Amino acid sequence: SRGVAYQRTGDREQATSDYNRAIELNPEFADAYANRGIAYQNGGQYDQAITDFSNAIQINPKLARAYSSRGFAYQRTGHHDQAIADFTKVIELNPRASSAYNSRGDAYRDTGQYTQAIADFTKAIEIDPTDAIAHNARGKAYQEAGRHDQAITDLSRAIELNPEFADAYTNRGNAYLSKGGPVDRALIDWNKAKELRDVQAISKLSKAIEAQPDNAFCYVARAMA
Repeated sequence: SRGVAYQRTGDREQATSDYNRAIELNPEFADAYANRGIAYQNGGQYDQAITDFSNAIQINPKLARAYSSRGFAYQRTGHHDQAIADFTKVIELNPRASSAYNSRGDAYRDTGQYTQAIADFTKAIEIDPTDAIAHNARGKAYQEAGRHDQAITDLSRAIELNPEFADAYTNRGNAYLSKGGPVDRALIDWNKAKELRDVQAISKLSKAIEAQPDNAFCYVARAMA
């Protein structure tokens, strides 16, 4: 739809306007509520997003992406129990949804439930052994749980799968430091993470300029990156 196209170019205002019109024309359009919720969420308007996702779920209780998106919004607002419940529902609807295991694992890790978090990330890896995000997430959970060698193994695997994964370098550097060294390995990883983030920031800003060539902020931000 045109709203989705606007959303992909970062024009949330126009996207939201189109979704508003779609809902006016068809108040039972679950996908329109879900899409508008994502637009609100991308703008940091989590309360409005949760309301829209809830409306989408009420209309279509089997709309897995609405549960997933609402779970993310709950997580961002510190409502971890609700987030876990939503991600669990996604898994019930699709037991092969590795991203839902990753998301629920994140929520468990954020509340210090490392055993449950590691179990979820492990399940995600079983479903997709090439999932760098799951390896990184499990590595971070191992590191926070004090299991540094396992953390380094997982984070190294995440980097093998995605050599441009800045967070994995950061987390491996943290694991090296938490283990007690070598500090020079930690510094190498942190420097690599910074280098990757700088390159990725410039790339994102360049794409934003292509979509909105009259946006002066994007040019300034790219120059400062």
